[in-house]
Amino acid sequence: MFGTYEIQSGKLQGLGFGTGLFYRSDVQWFPEINIEDADGYTTLHLTAYYKHAASGINVRVYVDNVTDEVYLSSPTLNYAEFGPERSVRLILSKQF
Repeated sequence: MFGTYEIQSGKLQGLGFGTGLFYRSDVQWFPEINIEDADGYTTLHLTAYYKHAASGINVRVYVDNVTDEVYLSSPTLNYAEFGPERSVRLILSKQF
């Protein structure tokens, strides 16, 4: 689930914020009755951006996995890997 809000008028027009949650429940499988399981997890994601309409310049900042949750992202019977750690991305773009 992800939602954003952007200011539509005034001096801060084009400034926006967003937040998102990703939830996965516990995963269980039963290889030869030795029950295996992976705990569920929730990750929090944030974004902020500014779109300057006159110049066409956009600046975005994303923070993924804000709480630095440690989790198995794709557990299967034979393989599992940890999900990404907290990360920050800055994106600058210009529309022509």
